[in-house]
Amino acid sequence: FEKEGQYNAAKLVRAAALSAINRNSTKSIVPTEASEQAAELRDVADGLGETSAASLATPLRAAADSLEAGTVPLYDDAPDPFVCRICGQVAMAPFDDRCSECGRWPTAAERIRPIYWARASTPPEALEMLAKTPATIRSILGSGDPGIAGPDGGWSAHQTLEHLNNAQGIFRGRIDQLISGGDPELESVLVWRMDGTELTTDQLFASYSGLRSEIVDLLSEIDPMVWWNTGRHEEFGRVTLAEQASYFANHEPTHLAQLAEAMG
Repeated sequence: FEKEGQYNAAKLVRAAALSAINRNSTKSIVPTEASEQAAELRDVADGLGETSAASLATPLRAAADSLEAGTVPLYDDAPDPFVCRICGQVAMAPFDDRCSECGRWPTAAERIRPIYWARASTPPEALEMLAKTPATIRSILGSGDPGIAGPDGGWSAHQTLEHLNNAQGIFRGRIDQLISGGDPELESVLVWRMDGTELTTDQLFASYSGLRSEIVDLLSEIDPMVWWNTGRHEEFGRVTLAEQASYFANHEPTHLAQLAEAMG
């Protein structure tokens, strides 16, 4: 369809394919032990052989090693892949020249980013989301006991809020680094491993909402060009302040259903 210029038809077919992938993956039985997940990644790597995606084998094995070590692969071990949209050839760096498989120009390659870049909010969109989410969370917290464990023993609403507050604390520090400029190094932090606080849920929400107001006010006042200041993130490579704002703005809604389910 795309080759014939039928771009709207093509997008509809791509949406149907993505829907099938998401629905089937949700229904799949996924191993929860890190060793089993690592073994699956290694199986995928071994199965690539001499295919057009063979260059993914080494970073997949690095990801398996990270899983077993209880951490995540950093960008140097798992950079963004580039996939030729014509023939499917995969490279672990931007195509310097024409595709070695089909001869298409480098612009035919699609960069595959981490999932939080799948929806790239503009700075105004990110600011709007960052400003509105606390009110949604406040509404959810008023519907039950925030200390009760979630379904299947998962995080309670209080623990989920702790996670969100810890994450925005990391974001707050990165804002200062990126505003200062100079392409700073941004440390990868496993937020889900951070210790909890000795605050009540009300105190925790007050801390969360207060810091959020500070962040929104600060970002609302910066020079528009500052949004494009870059830093080098250990896990995600080179990122802009705009991308980091989009990342954190879109991260929170992924936890809202979890928060509501824990509240019963």
